[in-house]
Amino acid sequence: MFPSRGFPRLCTRWLAGEVTLCPQFTGVVICLSHLEFSGEPDVPPPPRRPGPGHPAPGRLLPDHPGELPEGRGRHEARRGPRHPGQARRGFRRRPWPPEHLHRDLERQQACDPGQLRRRHRGAQAHRPGAEVMSRILDAVTAVLVHDGEVLVMRRQPWLSAFPGFNAFPGGKIDKTDGDNPPACRSLDGVEPRQAEALAREVLEELGWDLPAACNAGLVAGASLLGTALTPPVFPVRFNTHFYRVDLRERPSITIDTNEVAEAFWAPPAELVRRYEAGELLMAPPSLETLRALAADISATTVPRLHFEHRGDGELPMVEQVCGVRHIWVRSHTIPPAQHTNAYILGDMQSHRVLVDPSPADDEEMEKLLAMAQRYGVHEIFLTHHHHDHRERADVMARRMQIPIGMSDDTRGRIWDRTEGKFFEGIPSVNVYREGDVLCRWLGQAVRVIEVPGHDQGQLALMPENRAWCLVGDLIQGLGTVVIAKPEGHMGRYFESLRKIIALDPKVILPSHGAALGTVYRLVETLKHREARELQILDLHNQGRDVEEMLPIVYAGVDKALWPLARMNIEGHLDKLREEGRLAAA
Repeated sequence: MFPSRGFPRLCTRWLAGEVTLCPQFTGVVICLSHLEFSGEPDVPPPPRRPGPGHPAPGRLLPDHPGELPEGRGRHEARRGPRHPGQARRGFRRRPWPPEHLHRDLERQQACDPGQLRRRHRGAQAHRPGAEVMSRILDAVTAVLVHDGEVLVMRRQPWLSAFPGFNAFPGGKIDKTDGDNPPACRSLDGVEPRQAEALAREVLEELGWDLPAACNAGLVAGASLLGTALTPPVFPVRFNTHFYRVDLRERPSITIDTNEVAEAFWAPPAELVRRYEAGELLMAPPSLETLRALAADISATTVPRLHFEHRGDGELPMVEQVCGVRHIWVRSHTIPPAQHTNAYILGDMQSHRVLVDPSPADDEEMEKLLAMAQRYGVHEIFLTHHHHDHRERADVMARRMQIPIGMSDDTRGRIWDRTEGKFFEGIPSVNVYREGDVLCRWLGQAVRVIEVPGHDQGQLALMPENRAWCLVGDLIQGLGTVVIAKPEGHMGRYFESLRKIIALDPKVILPSHGAALGTVYRLVETLKHREARELQILDLHNQGRDVEEMLPIVYAGVDKALWPLARMNIEGHLDKLREEGRLAAA
């Protein structure tokens, strides 16, 4: 038996690479550390998040990119030489409003020792680094074409699938689709199940009746452009059929604001230009469709619609933001997660950096090395010291004879945990601080931002135009973050959330999970944390201790998870104590 306070600390030590756990005990970790997400409630959508003119309170950085501090250069070292498929919902779900998001976050906050993500998929997750067995569901997408332009939507940032992405209308094919296929000649070439799903999705998202438009002679025809299959790194994959729908007249649409932030018509070439300027967040199949139509607006096939990578010798990679190469790397992160996101940053004519490589085994490392060498990586950069962000990074640096960059705090923690062995044979260590320039992206300087809280030495990266921000473990695309001692600090975590919210980058790039459009999830996470803290403060002022708070603050959470919940409460109490807000005992 483990003492009540021993289990979460053991998890933290495992994450830091201080201890090794056998596969059987890893199964215990999963059982005690994970609650299955229960789905989104059937309620109205949340209010729009505050914009740049309504920043959250707290310590903020300047409002304009030009006011970011000038880089101070490197410290103590010298620089070396210079699909998923269409953004579709999958399961039919309603958006998260803040109050219900908080309730579901509450369940996960109690069971996340640093990187714990939701959605445990099968027994394979009991083995760190194992691949997830994925379900494959059929889906459809409507590429509406009229007078040389296509209709594109921007998805709401609170959706669980591809939040904030630019996409075509579409969604999952339901089991009942095909029972009542639309009777219209223009859709005769479309398989009945797919035709019914197309009609339903267009009606739901755009308020436009496709069968009625067909029967009125407003639709010239529909043809299959191709099929895209989501990569196998996702627990649920979509086999999406992309249909070109040619219109004789531009329809009047009314978007469903629960799911669609905006919908607009534009020439494909203009949309490709905006993507290449870093202005659009887009899944690869949508982008390839636009590129094919930009080359030939009458195109009836999309040659590169299938997700591709260079075979078994390399790892899956996408550019959801132009110039930010996102690589799924199997890592020894805490189950049920299987991957840590590695990123290759830097214009091809400038300094190029590999962020957070942490391959689970030598085979995975060789594939990642091949990609790093193909792109001419000059440096490895670590966002923070946790084991699932740096495993084998030292080996890769030695093989490529390139430096490793990190914060001074991260360097110290890795040195202490490895007795300096991590740094043996590495050409140099580049120490970065707030405002330093790491590389350039589309001509923009990519600067370092200090975001302590989850880890004291954690660093984020953001270009000066704030098109995106790579935040490490400040927030997760899957699940939430626990603030664990000794490196975690709740007060600094709040400050870091407020700092990035105030900067208001268009896209958040986490270390686990997919990209997130806007800072909406950061805003909701901060609100959730603040609400919990007020509850803990009130209970403390009533004279209740931590043990008495547990069943109130974490009502409905399995008692097996209380050791981790206790860690969260203690973190909040430490913050309140430092701020002088706790009543005298």
